[in-house]
Amino acid sequence: MNPLLQGLAEIVAGVSGAKNVLYDSNFLKAVKVSVPVISLGNLTVGGTGKTPVTAFCLKLLLEKGHRPGLVCRSYRGNLKSPKKVDPKNPGEVSHVGDEALWYAEKFPNVPVWSGPVKSETARALVAAEKIDVLLVDDGFQHRKLHRDLNLLLLDSTDSQEAYECVPAGRARENFVNWKRANGILWTKTNLAKGPKIAKVSEFPVALPKFEFESVLKTPSANLKNVLLVSGIARPESFRALVEQNCPQVKLHELIFRDHHPYGPEDVQKIENQAKESGAEEVWTTEKDEVKLRSLWRARSPPLRALSLEAKLKGSVESFYELLARPLS
Repeated sequence: MNPLLQGLAEIVAGVSGAKNVLYDSNFLKAVKVSVPVISLGNLTVGGTGKTPVTAFCLKLLLEKGHRPGLVCRSYRGNLKSPKKVDPKNPGEVSHVGDEALWYAEKFPNVPVWSGPVKSETARALVAAEKIDVLLVDDGFQHRKLHRDLNLLLLDSTDSQEAYECVPAGRARENFVNWKRANGILWTKTNLAKGPKIAKVSEFPVALPKFEFESVLKTPSANLKNVLLVSGIARPESFRALVEQNCPQVKLHELIFRDHHPYGPEDVQKIENQAKESGAEEVWTTEKDEVKLRSLWRARSPPLRALSLEAKLKGSVESFYELLARPLS
């Protein structure tokens, strides 16, 4: 490994480790709110399939009669303070971020709040809404907010090297910090033969573990050429799912950085590449589509958002027992 990258990774590990020690020793106090808090997060910088798993949890809680709320960070949004997401407000995505807007559109009966600091957003949501449980999107490293259930997502397509701290790998903190988790959720299990992370042998038998497959809904139309457009952390997973579902389609691809704020010049670039490649449609993720839709309008070829869902392998009731631990 490059010595410079290794040195920088050790600095990241040291800083995150020092923060954890301060919270573990109660020197730094976590903020508590008046309802149980469930955090869904990961050790890496993104791309573990967290959004569809969080959506699965929201749907399950609603089916069981709960009144969940959801906190998101306004990543690449311009909020200075917490705000309830209004999916009917034009331009909302530029304020709250793509994930928050997607959740609010997907779950109109769930109050979704976005803001720059999760603990402050959590307090604002709980003060304003009648909920009985709060979910925190990407909350594993946000130690400032007390959580009653810590669910850690691990991408089953990742290698051990991915869990080196950035910039040597993709980890935000050392792998050993999985010990804060009350449950392990393996994601994308249908895209890998099995977990590649050697250190899973450290997990105690009693620690709850569940597996989720990624299910992508692709159109049944008989297409020959498609342009894939994405601005997500792991575009290779998006492509792999499309290839798995549509082996007969010739795929072209245009990749932007994670959470890319699309502008008119990006849309023109997409349209030009689609025409050059002979693409009959442009396929993108739902999180990208919420930013592209107002810019696309009547452009050609058609823009289609592909729905991604998480499918639990195993007993839903067993998983609900884990989710409901702090609710009893």
